[in-house]
Amino acid sequence: MTKKEYSRALIPDKPPDEPSLDECAPFFLAKELDYLPLDAMGPIVSMRDPFNPEFEIICANPYHNNIERIGSFKQFLMGRFYSDYTDYLKAKIEDGTLDIGKRSHIVPQPDTALVSEDEVERINLYRKSAEEVYADIIMSAKIRVSSERDGTYREDRLTQWFRIRTYSDLNQEALSFNNLECIKVYDRQEPAPGTPLDEYLVPYTSKSLIDGECAGILSIYYPEALERPCRVDGRILANRMGLRVELLRLFASDGIRGQIYFEANETEILNDFGEKVLHRIPANTIVVNINACLSDDGTVSEDKLNDTIIHECYHFHRHRLFYLGQRLYNSELCCLSCTIVGQQIGAMIDSDLDLQGRTSAEEMYLAANCFDGKTPVDWMEWQSNRATPRIRMPARTTEMKINELLYQHRRRYPMITTPRLYSRVVSDLASFYGVSRQSAKQRMIELGYTEAKGVLNYVNGRYAIDYAFSPGSLGQSQTFTIDFTAAVELYQRDSNFRECIGSGLYQYIDDHFCRVDARYVYRRNGTLHLTSYAKAHMDECCLVFSLRSTGPIYLYREGTLQKEVSKADVLADFDGTGHETDFFAMAQRFSEIMSELPGSPGGTLKAHMERKRITIETLVSKTGISERTLQRLRNDPNYRTTRENAIALCIGLQLEPVFQKDLIAKLGFSFGINPTDMFYELLMVSLYKQPISVFNAQLTEHGYPPLSRCVSELDC
Repeated sequence: MTKKEYSRALIPDKPPDEPSLDECAPFFLAKELDYLPLDAMGPIVSMRDPFNPEFEIICANPYHNNIERIGSFKQFLMGRFYSDYTDYLKAKIEDGTLDIGKRSHIVPQPDTALVSEDEVERINLYRKSAEEVYADIIMSAKIRVSSERDGTYREDRLTQWFRIRTYSDLNQEALSFNNLECIKVYDRQEPAPGTPLDEYLVPYTSKSLIDGECAGILSIYYPEALERPCRVDGRILANRMGLRVELLRLFASDGIRGQIYFEANETEILNDFGEKVLHRIPANTIVVNINACLSDDGTVSEDKLNDTIIHECYHFHRHRLFYLGQRLYNSELCCLSCTIVGQQIGAMIDSDLDLQGRTSAEEMYLAANCFDGKTPVDWMEWQSNRATPRIRMPARTTEMKINELLYQHRRRYPMITTPRLYSRVVSDLASFYGVSRQSAKQRMIELGYTEAKGVLNYVNGRYAIDYAFSPGSLGQSQTFTIDFTAAVELYQRDSNFRECIGSGLYQYIDDHFCRVDARYVYRRNGTLHLTSYAKAHMDECCLVFSLRSTGPIYLYREGTLQKEVSKADVLADFDGTGHETDFFAMAQRFSEIMSELPGSPGGTLKAHMERKRITIETLVSKTGISERTLQRLRNDPNYRTTRENAIALCIGLQLEPVFQKDLIAKLGFSFGINPTDMFYELLMVSLYKQPISVFNAQLTEHGYPPLSRCVSELDC
């Protein structure tokens, strides 16, 4: 017996009565599945596709326990009420109570209007209140109008779009759907009745609107923060929103930083003796996991604690509808969890999709098609992560404080440089608001103080040098500073970056790829560093990169919506140089040198030593290779050395990349496309003007053995 035959056998030809909502489970699929014993079936069932009724689709069984998926409210409405929408529209048109909004030249005064076909084109959702959702069901209908007058029968066919606006109350105590608001001809220009929502009931927003949304929250619960610069206390904000705050040691995962409980529930915690016990948590409670909010010294970090409470307050105010929508799929859900990994989600979404300017309902609907790969929890975390610093540092009053600090420092230190000025302002701003320096810096950039991009950049396990650049030189996610690990990954996949670095014009100096020129670099104790001029004019000499990050996965587990704890990787993209270069003159000079090089490795080594005016003794100190080995390389055509020695020779002689490849090949070696070879190749082309001690330090930092034991030589 087929699935269809099985279902037909269980469904009477004419069901006696359509079950009421109160008699049914809290979620329904297609109409015929209402009568199937779904609770006895597995986690997967088939149903008629509401968009194409002649087809069947496979989906999760909403009656089955342990659902690990996020449910769509649009699919809920389509699966349960599709035929209700089409039948209602058809009835309203055919009984003449709905103006079809079009006139036929053939039938100017129709007697009848019959619907031959109508279908739901899409559903747009809007926030009505904290627990109510507007649904605009946009439908198309093919209508046959006719009349018979003076013995003449006239008929015409029209197509029209309609809007049925309903609202649903998702409060579990008063659950109701499709309360009719209006039905009329569809008008694309009609303003939205509330905040646009995606299919999971997560509000759409843009970066440009979040400041206003946060100001709206503060105007209700914390108005003093909009009047003068001050710290926003998370506990006070939660209290004014009617929320309790509990600091607990959660047993489940140290990766969870905070949870917002919409319903009362029990959870496992560790007591003061380290024992696992059950703890009752009341409804409307924020739980902060102490284990995830500790400082390096083991004490609770007030910054992390305040961040977590405000983060959860925003979820409570903004995302309650999402929670209620998920309750239709999973009645055991009682709270939303936010993990430490979620702090990194904003950068990932910012780099993948810019919603700037998308404010109309139609544009928001189209933008939803660009959300591939991002779960609704990703977007909620993006919103909460971006909202938290905006609540802690409101735009208008924070600008007042920044300008006050700039004025104070300029007045006290008239000759202060731009990088030093902004470094001090960032630190003072962080201290005043009780936030991290990175958070204060990012807030300054968001408010238009782009000079802050050049200070307090943390890469390669340390803070990089502070720098300045011309206004407009960097975009939103662009930077001159790049971690060497990210540079290695970029070198492996981007041929344009390989070609640029392979020219030998740019070296990795002080965490930047800088053009080698006397104006921009100087040598101290043999090592290259950026000059003061370069630090003040980074756009003149350094390569630009765009940073983006990947993110975690979200699942339902034990009635809690949470993210998997995983490491979010940062990727870099190469944005070109923009610096003028006479490549023809450079190629001509290299060609002249190459034409004079002997064909043997020993002869080539001698020629480079003569060209560079380097003696055997000097080369020993620059490479860590013994004098005996160097003499044999110079004079014995049959002598074969190691690849490490070959690389050390290229670095000690400071050979340009084209000459590196030539000498390496003559010594019998080559580089492939595997990660290790690409790593060595990038080191050679980007550090060849540095001493071998710098080269060895990079090798050691990335887990490779040094080329030699020479670590403290000086370049003469």
